[in-house]
Amino acid sequence: MKCHFAASNFLLSLMVLDFVCLGLSNRLPYFINYFFDTYLLINEDTPVGSSVTQLLARDLDNDRLVFGVVGEEASRFFAVESVTGVVWLRQPLDREVMSLAARRQAATP
Repeated sequence: MKCHFAASNFLLSLMVLDFVCLGLSNRLPYFINYFFDTYLLINEDTPVGSSVTQLLARDLDNDRLVFGVVGEEASRFFAVESVTGVVWLRQPLDREVMSLAARRQAATP
């Protein structure tokens, strides 16, 4: 999932995150969020604890899905509620100190 963070002076900083969706089936679950093909803009002054999006996924075997965020640095900024897929901000975003490049994944255990 590609996320841009806008500073107050309208400069943008790119942070690409790894989100995972785990299922127990033989078929891979897949994300169905529209923003995976576009960008999710989050202002730098978004309050900590704010919900910034919700991950949506499907599993063709109708297994229970578990959501999460991958990577130590990504986990510093964002948390994902494992059942609902709600993504929320864990700490303030600061365009000057962000340095994360990763990629989105969907996987099974």
